[in-house]
Amino acid sequence: MLPRIINDRYALSPNLRSGGMADVYQAIDMKEGLRQVAVKVFKHGQIEVDILVESFRRETQALRELKHPSIVELFDSGRDKQTGEYFLVLEWMERDLAVLLKETPLEGWDSYWERLALPILNALAFSHERKYVHRDLKPSNILIGSDGRLKLADFGISKLRGYFRPTVTLREFVSRPFTPQEEDDGSYPYTRDVFSFGVMTLKCLTEGDLDYSSFSSAIAALDAPPEIIEIIERAVSNDPGVNIAKLSPGAR
Repeated sequence: MLPRIINDRYALSPNLRSGGMADVYQAIDMKEGLRQVAVKVFKHGQIEVDILVESFRRETQALRELKHPSIVELFDSGRDKQTGEYFLVLEWMERDLAVLLKETPLEGWDSYWERLALPILNALAFSHERKYVHRDLKPSNILIGSDGRLKLADFGISKLRGYFRPTVTLREFVSRPFTPQEEDDGSYPYTRDVFSFGVMTLKCLTEGDLDYSSFSSAIAALDAPPEIIEIIERAVSNDPGVNIAKLSPGAR
């Protein structure tokens, strides 16, 4: 069976990761020396067109502007000539953090800080400095390359502060329990990412499934310095005014 070809250039393999708005295929770029890439194809016909177009626009704009060693790189984007589907071409990353946690759990706070927290916080700080809020931080959106480097991915529901389009909203797209319970009305621009990072820390360093009711017990089981535990407790607070904890790369 011949592979599907996007825009006479990208040959898709059957190897894919399926997400809410798009499928991500392992692919070959036939015009760049058979370079291995990831092609993210938005689910045309399965989700409202306005929502797909807005998600495609947001992710394309964000990744064009956010060039950083810990943010996945965008090579190309467009619309397939044959199907009309929107697509992004990204660097290929072997797996995601959700898979890594199942295969090789992290060994305490120091390991978590060096391997994961520091690069992801650097990526978030870089994004926030440029007024981008990721809004969907979770283990499956942190990708890991063959060299072991971690990169933040999936800016499909990201938000550029100051940009307003009243006709299309993506606020209903959430990932529980990594998304705060309160409605995202824009009052607290960056706390959604702070909250998500706090929950992700608990997910990485404690055992068992997480939900909103189990945060307190997970914090009690967290083996980390007292000042870190205090920051994480603030980060996952139900009060967005409290979870403006400063998760700077220098806070160890």
